[in-house]
Amino acid sequence: MQIPKIVQNDPWLNPYSDIIRQRSESALIKEKTLLSESPSLSDFATGYLYFGLHRTANDWIFREWAPNATKI
Repeated sequence: MQIPKIVQNDPWLNPYSDIIRQRSESALIKEKTLLSESPSLSDFATGYLYFGLHRTANDWIFREWAPNATKI
């Protein structure tokens, strides 16, 4: 089991090293998942520019992200 670098730098975190490692691994897995659906994390983070309620010149447009929905 690898000790997270933050724990190596701060021995006061040693009692929490397992949970810190688990959370770090979970974050990396989530990042890989997001990058498989979007070219970059920046593109994913700016999704609000496309999704949601937006005013155009003549209309209002509402877009919702619901990838597994069968009805909305």
